[in-house]
Amino acid sequence: MAPQLTFDASYSVPFTADATLEYHLTSTISVFGGVSNFFNGFALDDESITNRLFYQMSRAGAGIHYRNPSLFINFTSICP
Repeated sequence: MAPQLTFDASYSVPFTADATLEYHLTSTISVFGGVSNFFNGFALDDESITNRLFYQMSRAGAGIHYRNPSLFINFTSICP
């Protein structure tokens, strides 16, 4: 990809994924967009180990990053 374009992706078992695409407008300002999916399981107190609770969250977001050596500001809009 071009030097001003950055792509970052990660995956964890069983199904947690994250992907972000960032475009650097200048050395201090960039715009980005990303998607995430989280999947977590929990064992419940006073329940058998086979009775578990699962949560899944999917989201998308976009925003602006401002960076300089002493300050980092992130403006993000997230869609559930």
